[in-house]
Amino acid sequence: MKLIKRFGRSDILFPALIGASSFLNGGEHFAVKYMLPVIAALFCLFGKERRADTSRIVIMGSALALFFITLAKGIWNTDSINFLIFTALLLYVTTLTPDKPVIINVVILTASLHAGLILFSFILTGELRQASTFVNANWAAVWLAAGLYFLLFQDGRKPLWVRGGGILLLTLGIVVTLSRTGFMLLFILLFLLAKKAGRKMHLTAVVLLLMLLAFLSVRVTRDLKDPLAFSRGRIYAAAGEMFSQKPFLGYGIAVTDERLPGFSLGEERPYSNYSIAPRMAHSVYLESLLSFGIVGTLLLGAGIFRLFQKAAFKTPFLLFLLAGLFNNIEKSFSLLLLAALFLTVREQAGADRKKGFPFTGKRALVPAFALVYVMILSLISHFFFLSGDRAMEEDRPFDSFRFFYRAYRTLPLDPYYAEWSVRSLLATDKVQWDVKLALCEEILSRATARNSSSPGLYYLKGVYYNALLRASGFNAFKPEVLQRGLEAIEKAVALNPVKADYHYLKMVLWSYTDNEKTLTETFRKLTALEPYYLNAYLLMMEKTTDETLKEECARKARVIRSLQPVEPLNSYEKHLMGRDAL
Repeated sequence: MKLIKRFGRSDILFPALIGASSFLNGGEHFAVKYMLPVIAALFCLFGKERRADTSRIVIMGSALALFFITLAKGIWNTDSINFLIFTALLLYVTTLTPDKPVIINVVILTASLHAGLILFSFILTGELRQASTFVNANWAAVWLAAGLYFLLFQDGRKPLWVRGGGILLLTLGIVVTLSRTGFMLLFILLFLLAKKAGRKMHLTAVVLLLMLLAFLSVRVTRDLKDPLAFSRGRIYAAAGEMFSQKPFLGYGIAVTDERLPGFSLGEERPYSNYSIAPRMAHSVYLESLLSFGIVGTLLLGAGIFRLFQKAAFKTPFLLFLLAGLFNNIEKSFSLLLLAALFLTVREQAGADRKKGFPFTGKRALVPAFALVYVMILSLISHFFFLSGDRAMEEDRPFDSFRFFYRAYRTLPLDPYYAEWSVRSLLATDKVQWDVKLALCEEILSRATARNSSSPGLYYLKGVYYNALLRASGFNAFKPEVLQRGLEAIEKAVALNPVKADYHYLKMVLWSYTDNEKTLTETFRKLTALEPYYLNAYLLMMEKTTDETLKEECARKARVIRSLQPVEPLNSYEKHLMGRDAL
């Protein structure tokens, strides 16, 4: 109670919530992303006064500018709205004034629990690369490294045996993750320890360094057996090519996942070239440059740098920034919140916090109400979607459509809900075609208008028009339907020219016409991308009038069907070779 009276409820509650959030999929659980913004909004209304200084105003202003730039690019969805909400939440966290020991103890306690879970899982399974409750072992290693830093350099009041045991536990936890990022952070901590401790600790640091090198050799040995382990260079090359096309303002908020696969250089395997397509840049800084461009990244960086200059926990925040060099650690919401928490405590305890613009109390009424309203809609639609997903798994396509459609109607800005509404609608036979026609047209037209950089939605639109072309009763509309289908698939191919399924749908649509030349050109492009795409050869064999080409397709189809793979096929290769059901 004394801490609450001295610092305020939010100053105690939020560090605890951030620590607890790491046990919910590293902050990726829907409860974290829906409830924490609501709790922050309530504290803004009824908690103590908070103020935004120039650096925070710069960051929030930059976020608003990036939002409108994204909107001008034809992108208006839940990702862009959530970007504003989560930026505001992170900035609110930086205005907290918790006592240093509160942050230190929360990070050490949660890191120790994660390390215990990692070691327990390792003992049970005997497998390395454990991630505790995080989605990714790299994210767990970053959290553990933060706890290790505080034990080594900030928490001198605990008994030596407690500190020593904690240091050993966290070090072993990082080692078991086999995270290259974790090893990098450990090397840095060892360097800082040797520099601070003097000659007496040099030998200890050298022994620990040799242990780390031994375990690092285990990771390298594993990587040499994995053909995809050293694929980061190709991912960075794809990101560099993507960045070169729009370097100044970027592609917009949360567009990288959709667009980066189109710049993929591929991962050559015996039976496929593009079975692995990057959906992230694997670097916080590359991700920022792709989304916001040089201008947006510099604006955000300028505001963060000013906050960093005033923070007391500079070193752990720098460790976080270093971890982001080769990882998308911003995908873990808990790590973002932890980084914001490192910027809360001022370096000078008496720093004046009365400066700046007050944003709490009555001033927060309208934005807090809007935020709570959006979060309630998001939560309701999320539960509708979960019900639809369960119905789909139970093979109840009509029920799945009803729930997916309710999710879409509750939150029409979410492209994922729009996509699955259409997919489930096309899968059910309990809806008449005229109703399907009206609903699909409405959903897809609005979804593509709000997500102009999504090749997947344009492809789905082409799938819908293809379904109309194959259905009976629409003969009068088929020329127009075909034209719309071709326009949709051309946009999908333009946004992702290396996706084989997009080229195959383009082939299917051209097969309804007498334009054999374009059909053949599309076939050649597709088989150049993926030489084992069985359905492409079967379709071309059926539609071509060129006997030589027909025989070529028949021969290749026989080879693919009779092929005995020299290594196990992944799901993508099974799809290419027509072995999905096997």
